[in-house]
Amino acid sequence: MDMFRKMLGKESVGSKDIAKERLRLVLIHDRTDISPVML
Repeated sequence: MDMFRKMLGKESVGSKDIAKERLRLVLIHDRTDISPVML
């Protein structure tokens, strides 16, 4: 996942990118009804 690569310092991270990644994960969780642990 892009978020984990960015968190490890391989790319500079903007707050916009972090927010987009979090929103993407929330939408995936909501649409697939997968528990947060599975994500």
